[in-house]
Parts: sequence; structure tokens; C-alpha cells
Amino acid sequence: MSLFFIILLFGILWVGYVSNRIPKTGRAISGKGEIITATITNNNTQADKPVTMRAQKDGRKFKVKLKPTEARLWIKGDSVQILLVENSKEYRIKFNDYFKENEERIMGMALDRLKAVESYPVSSKLVKYEKEDFERFKNSSLSSQQISSFCTSMRLIDVSAVVTAALGIVVFLWWKTFSPHVMDLLAGIIPVAIAAWSIYSTVTNCKRTLKKLRKSEKE
Repeated sequence: MSLFFIILLFGILWVGYVSNRIPKTGRAISGKGEIITATITNNNTQADKPVTMRAQKDGRKFKVKLKPTEARLWIKGDSVQILLVENSKEYRIKFNDYFKENEERIMGMALDRLKAVESYPVSSKLVKYEKEDFERFKNSSLSSQQISSFCTSMRLIDVSAVVTAALGIVVFLWWKTFSPHVMDLLAGIIPVAIAAWSIYSTVTNCKRTLKKLRKSEKE
């Protein structure tokens, strides 16, 4: 059983490495070439994580993986400009231009997502999110990306809490049923502890964001 948890841990680390790697696709350096307009074909449901923007034009598909510091919400079906370099095989998706031109519309989407946060059963209680906080966010100077990051973190707390609880129950039943050795038991407890710490850190960050908002309102 301990071998299983070790393999699982290495698997998680490998997935983390692959998901955080930023390839050069969609980032051609050349400034010369034809500029075309393509249609964005996917949504961004992440925040503070690398995410891939996908687009399509006349059957040709384009993509670019964005760093957490680059990515914002985008709107599926919107148009984005793409620079095709001279050989037409390489290209650059002009995502920064898209974000600047559509910030107001993207902010509207971020606020729509924020409305759902109050209904999250776990995170809303742990973070102590209040109805009035929506207006605080709306009237703040925070960007759409910062608001989106808060929403994603709140949703992540709910999902992680369920997964961690389920994993904890599995480890407990394993311990009660098979009475594993101490080292084997530790191999099972460590992933649960890591997940619990991740939830605690996320809750702390969300509380810090709310504290700043509420403090700025009083000043």
C-alpha cells in the first residue's frame, strides 16, 4: 500500500511539472507576417495556473499556453488577432491586446462569477464571506483577474474539502481494517495532510483579500 502512495505522489509531481511548463507554440518572435482574426473556442476556468487559449480560423486551430501572470478571463466566441509569420507555420496569438481591449466586458464576467461565491457551502463559511462583500469587490480597484482568482480559490476550497475528506475516510478505514505498519500509515496520511494544508493556505489568502477590502472601505 505504501508503494501505491509513493507512486501516486510521484504521479502528482509529474502532472504538476507538465501542467506548469510553457511551450513556445503561439509565441512566434517575428514581427513580420499576416495578421488574421480567429475565433476563441474555449473558456478559461482557471486562475493562478497556466491555461491554454484556443482559437480557430477556417478550420485551422491555434493555441497558446499562458502563464498565471499573463492569463485572465476571456470570452468564448470572441475574436482574437493572430500574427502569422512568413512561413505561416509559426504564429503569435496577440492575447495581451485582446485583454486590454475587452477588460470591461471581462470584468462583467468576473462579477457574474463572484455572485455564485455566496452559495459555496464550505468556503463561504470558512472564509466568512458576506453578502456585502460583493459590492466591496465591485467598487474596488481590483482587476478582473484578481476577482477571478478569488472566485476560483473559493471554488477550489469546496472541491478540495470534499476530496480531502474522502481520502481521509479511505485512509481511516484502511487503518481500521488492515492495521498497517507505522511507515505505511504515514505514507497514507501525508497526502491527506498536504491537501489539508493546501486548503488552509487558500482559506488564509481569501481571508486576507477580504480583510483588505473591508479595511479600505472604512478608510
